[in-house]
Amino acid sequence: MKRRNAAVYLGVLLITCAILFGVSAAKKYFSGDEGETRENEVRGDFAVKAVYLTDGEENSIFVDLTTESPFYGRIPEKELYSEEEENIGEEDLNCGDVVNIWGNGIIAQSYPAQYNGITKIQRVEQKNQEYLDKYGHYMEEFFVKEDVSQVPFLDLCYTQTDAIITASVTEYGGYTWTYENEQGETVTETADSAHILHWEDITEITTEGPAEIGFQFSSEPEKVEVFRWTKEQKTEAMKNLDTAQIPEGEAVEVSEDRKGRPAVTAEPGYVYLVKGYWESGEAEYGFLTLEREKIE
Repeated sequence: MKRRNAAVYLGVLLITCAILFGVSAAKKYFSGDEGETRENEVRGDFAVKAVYLTDGEENSIFVDLTTESPFYGRIPEKELYSEEEENIGEEDLNCGDVVNIWGNGIIAQSYPAQYNGITKIQRVEQKNQEYLDKYGHYMEEFFVKEDVSQVPFLDLCYTQTDAIITASVTEYGGYTWTYENEQGETVTETADSAHILHWEDITEITTEGPAEIGFQFSSEPEKVEVFRWTKEQKTEAMKNLDTAQIPEGEAVEVSEDRKGRPAVTAEPGYVYLVKGYWESGEAEYGFLTLEREKIE
């Protein structure tokens, strides 16, 4: 197995904390120097005026033009409007567009902050170059360009009662990867790995029950396959390292989550093997699901 060299993060956005602070936290976050006027905007007309930044693919972020603070936000599919109040799609927003954002005022505490309760967005200006020059550095800060020489990494994205969770898969198994180096030469790297049931280190996640797990790869694969074994089968396999004794894994149906990512419904108590296939090669990833203890 190879440990991912990139910085590993485990983003757990505690919505419970955000709810405890509620709209008051939003007022503080969006207050700036405008005082009472800004508070009225949170309560009424709109929560924030922001510039929209995107790389034209899947990555985007907003910057509050009053506080100059970056934040993530979900764009509502049916409540996105042009300057003329006509419905538009997310693909119609361009980097540098200025928007007004309405929402429930609940901000998940993180950096950048996350505004999951956006209910409406209206574009008020297109491609403001001044804002692009001033805030464009956030795109480089938060969205690192892909290194084609590296095997893609995988994050697991899922939602629980009190949190939106992104868990990095810090270990991957066997892989074959081909890329072109700086000298224009084609390089192929291959690594073998033990069977996933023999991995000593494996990413663990906890869920409250069956949960939809979205697979966020750093590079979108052409195909994904998933297999699983019970936790008990892994325990037995660790006692006997004879690969011939390992049972065949159960194939798991791969669907898509609402963001179009490959996804599975994962149940607690299983080891999951994820196989990704790209034009440049293929790689194996794994994680173990545990059941979250219920708090009485």
